[in-house]
Amino acid sequence: AVGATRVAFMMLAYEIPLGLVAVGPAIMAGSLSIVKMVDWQVEAMNAFLANPTVPGVLLGVVMFIGFAIYTICLLAELEMRPFDMSEAETEIVHGWQVEYSGVKLGLIRSGHDVKMVLAAGLLTSLFMGGPAGPILPPVVWFVLKTSFCIMILSNLSALFARYRIDQMVQGAWKYLVPLAVLQVMAVVALSGVI
Repeated sequence: AVGATRVAFMMLAYEIPLGLVAVGPAIMAGSLSIVKMVDWQVEAMNAFLANPTVPGVLLGVVMFIGFAIYTICLLAELEMRPFDMSEAETEIVHGWQVEYSGVKLGLIRSGHDVKMVLAAGLLTSLFMGGPAGPILPPVVWFVLKTSFCIMILSNLSALFARYRIDQMVQGAWKYLVPLAVLQVMAVVALSGVI
């Protein structure tokens, strides 16, 4: 019951900025299709490399802010440290994972790792141009970019200590939600310029 309550509070905090910053690439691409979002990123990067402009630089900064917010929210979505309040072993002595060991626990942990790879793949597609890149085949680029995102998620998880639930909720509502709203507003403003 304690873990479920914490998960409910966490979802109220991180789902809103997670969804808001995912809207940025959709607005720029004019579509909810991930393929079209990746195509737009490739076209925008090629156009910027051919003719660098101030709005292009601003758009890059705005999309980087979206990437950072999305990464932080993914840590909460995946219940990785510092947002693993639902399974905080030092605070909750009973929970649904206590009864599992051996193969069952291994399958649970493997499922968590698969979720992390899929989330990193989505992060790659939304903000890093998906499989686009020079010289190497697209599959290699996608694997490299996804591995980079997994490395970022793993390092952030290892760097920070666990937050209390009130710190997480307050931080999300005080910083992440306003930043996500500002990011969407900036994307809308820049979409008319670019």
